[in-house]
Amino acid sequence: MELIDRYVNEVGRRLPQGKRDDICSELRSAVDDALEDRSFGDPSESDIVAVLNEFGSPQAVAASYSGDRYLIGPELYPQFVTTLKVIVAVLAALVVLGSLISMISSTPGLESFSTKMAGLVSGLIDSIITSLGIVVIIFALLERLDLRIDFKDKTKTWNPLDLPAVRDVDIVGRFDSIAGVVFPAIVLALMNQFRDRIGIAINAEGGPFSVGIVSKSGGDLLLNDVFIDNLPWLNASLILPMALSVWLFWSGRWSLPTRLLKIAFDIFGVYVLYRICQGAIATRAELVTAGIPEKVVEISVRVAELAPIVVGVLVLVGAGSHLFKAFKRSA
Repeated sequence: MELIDRYVNEVGRRLPQGKRDDICSELRSAVDDALEDRSFGDPSESDIVAVLNEFGSPQAVAASYSGDRYLIGPELYPQFVTTLKVIVAVLAALVVLGSLISMISSTPGLESFSTKMAGLVSGLIDSIITSLGIVVIIFALLERLDLRIDFKDKTKTWNPLDLPAVRDVDIVGRFDSIAGVVFPAIVLALMNQFRDRIGIAINAEGGPFSVGIVSKSGGDLLLNDVFIDNLPWLNASLILPMALSVWLFWSGRWSLPTRLLKIAFDIFGVYVLYRICQGAIATRAELVTAGIPEKVVEISVRVAELAPIVVGVLVLVGAGSHLFKAFKRSA
């Protein structure tokens, strides 16, 4: 009965979370009843294959439970809502963090603080709209891609024996795919929206310095030139893995080419991190001259030297895991 388990599992992966268990139980009972009628209690593999062919492909069965198509249909809607909740939660946390930074770095007076907060909130609202727009477009495209899959299934013979195992290591988790789209979309929106305000701002009167997304009315913003110079590289290092996540969401499975692409994109990300760290290290004298304590600069330089090495080791470990799974599957 393993083949039936694999079949029900494939249908369940395409159903909304709230209805999945009930529908899978109903489907399993229907398959068992049909098999009982055909084999009189002693089914062979050919009997199981014949019954599953009569029910149809997992995509077609899942679509029959999903009903009419929408911009974002019932199959993707639970993941879409979860994605929106994650985005709102992350950006809300950024608003709180930005408020605290503005309170610490603002000069005395309500006007200075309110001006910074107005700029911060306005920029974050734009980032929220941009992030949500990216996510809606991606999910709408996935909905259309599902239509293409259904069309292909109807024009070729479907073989139940090709179903993946229930605990197949090549199956891509939906949450992993969603996270691979959501978080790069948020970071892309923030980086490009605040590209002229990312860096270190020094208070000319000797007050505290601000790091990160800051509101600065004039003067030089330290490390902003390093960020701007590497922004195209940063965008590419986020867009490429995001595109891979969309493909994995569509296909639902890892393959040797996608695993190799994942490794290549991770290595590219380490290279981009190395470029940024080297640019930051090159500004060491400028940071000290600007008034940042030399001890803080020394620690930061040391971190910048070690960061690409540490991340590179983690990438190598991940690459080894991907290659092991790929070649274990092919063996």
